[in-house]
Amino acid sequence: MDKKKEIEKIRQALWHPQRIRHISETELLTKGSDIPFISVELEHADLETTKIFTRIHDTTNNTE
Repeated sequence: MDKKKEIEKIRQALWHPQRIRHISETELLTKGSDIPFISVELEHADLETTKIFTRIHDTTNNTE
């Protein structure tokens, strides 16, 4: 694969729509938004879906 195609493939992976949604959710959570608000903003049908991302956020941002 040539270098330009390889760079484009990486760029697309970094800015995939789901990644952007996750970045937005993390930002809302970090700024103190509550889970029901985030769930509505992300249009999750089930609050449990949003809670999954919250647990991921808690584990990856553990400051202990």
